[in-house]
Amino acid sequence: MSSGRRVAVIGAGLAGLWTAYHLARRGYEVTVYEKEYPGYGASSRAAGILSLQLPVPLLKYAMEAINYYSWVGVRETPTIWVPTRELCRCAEAVAAELRRLGAVAEVMKLDEVDGLLRGEGEKAIFMMQGLVNAGDAVNALTKVLAERGVTFRGGQVTSRDRRLYFDGSPIEADAYFVAAGPWTPSLVKVDLRLYRCSAHSVEGERVPNMIVEDDVNEFYVVPESGKRAIVGGPDSTLSRPEDGLKEDARRRAHEAHVVMVSALRLRA
Repeated sequence: MSSGRRVAVIGAGLAGLWTAYHLARRGYEVTVYEKEYPGYGASSRAAGILSLQLPVPLLKYAMEAINYYSWVGVRETPTIWVPTRELCRCAEAVAAELRRLGAVAEVMKLDEVDGLLRGEGEKAIFMMQGLVNAGDAVNALTKVLAERGVTFRGGQVTSRDRRLYFDGSPIEADAYFVAAGPWTPSLVKVDLRLYRCSAHSVEGERVPNMIVEDDVNEFYVVPESGKRAIVGGPDSTLSRPEDGLKEDARRRAHEAHVVMVSALRLRA
C-alpha cells in the first residue's frame, strides 16, 4: 500500500531541483527524472540574476529565495533597471516595496545616471540584486539532493492517456511535479508560449561593473569580469524548445558589440 509520500519530479533544471530539495526536506521520497543531465536547457545557460523586478506581491518570496541561494555563493551586485514609460509606475512601486523590506532600491532620473543610454523612459531604478553562477548552483543542489537520498533517473518521460511514462512503464507516485520548462506542454495540458532569451558570454575591452537591464533598448549586461560579460538582446518566439539551444553567430556578434558600446557609455 502506498504511504502517500512518493513524489516524482520531472525535470532537473533549477526549478525541478529546488522542488525536489524542499520535498526531500519535508520527508518525501523523491525521484527526479531528467532526459539529459541536471541543468540542461535554460538553467545551465542562465545569466544567474536573482531578479527583484517582479510584481510587488512576489517580492517577499523573492527575498526569501535569495537566502536559499546563499550557501552556493551569492554576489550582491549593483543594478540599473531602465523600465519603459508604461512600466515606470510599477517600477517605482517595486522600489518602494524593496525599501520597506530592507533592500537597497532608489528611483533616479535618467539624467542622474552618468552616461546611461537614453530612451523613452524618464526614470531608472538603482537596486542591489543577487548574482549566482547557475552551473555552480545546479552542481551544489544535485550533490545535496544525492546526500538526502533523492533518486535521479535519466531518460525520456512521455505522456499518454493523462499518465506519465518512463522507459515505457507508468511512473508510480502519489504526486507529480512537472518542471520541464518549454517541454512541459508535451507532458501536461498547458498552453505556453515559447521564447528564446539569449544569453551569451562575450568579451569586450571594458564592461560595466554592474548589471544593466534596459527594457527600452531591449538588452541586458551582466558582468563576469573586467573584460567579459553575459549579454542578451530581445526575446524571440520559438516553435520548438530545441530551437532555443541553437547558436546564431551573427546574433552573438551583435550582442558582443552591444557590450562594448554599453561599456563606453557606462563608466566603470
